[in-house]
Amino acid sequence: MSADSNSLILAMNSGKPMAPKLMHEFPRAVMNQELKRGRNFLTQFLNKVYAETEWTRTALHDWLTEWKPNYIIDINHDTQLQDSYADEEHTFICGVARITASEFRYKIIHYDGKG
Repeated sequence: MSADSNSLILAMNSGKPMAPKLMHEFPRAVMNQELKRGRNFLTQFLNKVYAETEWTRTALHDWLTEWKPNYIIDINHDTQLQDSYADEEHTFICGVARITASEFRYKIIHYDGKG
């Protein structure tokens, strides 16, 4: 999924910009909305964006598929990138939210091409 912070913030806020300090980055805006509207609002929004929206591939996805680096660092739950490696052995690095109360901020998963 190729989306910048501004696009995600505007989508989360019904097309309306937020205060400039919140428009700086998506995580900051999300924390603000979590405090105002609650976690259920965020869960519904993120499910709509990441699970219910059908994203198209970009030239970057195709280039990475051809290049086939040995690992993927997922910074935005990019399912198109993950699909590119569905049948390939690879290492997947996924960021973890700070709310987990763990000292670890990522998970490292090795996929052997089958499971």
